[in-house]
Amino acid sequence: LNPSDKPERQAVINEVREACENHGFFLITGYGITASTFDDVYKNACRFMALPLEQKMKYHDPKRSSRGYGPLASYSSNKFNGSNKAIERDSFEAFICGPASHDKATDQVRDKYGYCIEENIWPNEQTKQVWSECFSKMEKLSATLMSIFALCLGLEESYFDKFIDRHKSNFKANNYPLGKNFSNIRTHRHTDWGTLTILWRNEFDTQQGGLQILYAGAWHYVPCKKDTLLINVADIMSFWTNNKWKSSWHRVVETPELQEPRVSLAFFHNPNHTAEIIPLYGDKNIKEPKWFKDWRKRTNYKGPVTCGAWHDAKASIGNN
Repeated sequence: LNPSDKPERQAVINEVREACENHGFFLITGYGITASTFDDVYKNACRFMALPLEQKMKYHDPKRSSRGYGPLASYSSNKFNGSNKAIERDSFEAFICGPASHDKATDQVRDKYGYCIEENIWPNEQTKQVWSECFSKMEKLSATLMSIFALCLGLEESYFDKFIDRHKSNFKANNYPLGKNFSNIRTHRHTDWGTLTILWRNEFDTQQGGLQILYAGAWHYVPCKKDTLLINVADIMSFWTNNKWKSSWHRVVETPELQEPRVSLAFFHNPNHTAEIIPLYGDKNIKEPKWFKDWRKRTNYKGPVTCGAWHDAKASIGNN
């Protein structure tokens, strides 16, 4: 990810640009985060997920779905995918945190930029420490990736800095328990909402893992490779490029050969709440998604497409 000379650097930019335009997924190496950093979070998440349900539920707040514990089948990815199918529950449980600056927040407190802050929910001090350390490093990696994205788009390397200096990102561990009572589809098809997602997986002993992306009309397994992270373009980044870059459909399916629960770590990077997302190419007044236009009508929202408006509109799908 950080080549030392200009030809190698340009080669990285070219490869990332091609991946973003063609399918929206790519693997990176040399990203500057030690294996032990991820291993500490992974082991902490595994210990937490192994607790009895009643104990885990102490860290669940239904009013704060993006903080703390999310029980099994409490998420519905296909609710947001625009299909007419009945809402189906995903077969995983999760633990989620946000930036460390949110540790002292209270419900419904808004910062001076209008962002409703959700307080992090920590089971113990060790969890807070290992998750916060990894969050900080993923935060810096995301900024590096956004700089590379800027160069891929022919912009100044620092172009996106002003849009992400108060980002509202989330760090999440998904646990897919073993069992025979689950559907073959563990997470239903969806796209991610923000700019990019960074994914770490513990499936290096398998060739394919359970993640699939939809490409050229068919589902394809995404390979697992040791010492790599998987990056995917998300919806806001696709919109920013006027859909020149792909925010691809993806899902998680059952992998019967696994002998232990699958736990993945995902960092969902989002811009600042007030960041105005204006397409960089073509007509800047067209191609708003239908669900966003529908939300405008329902709420009489006349403002620009901001990260906050985007998330409010997306979250409203299926609730009206």
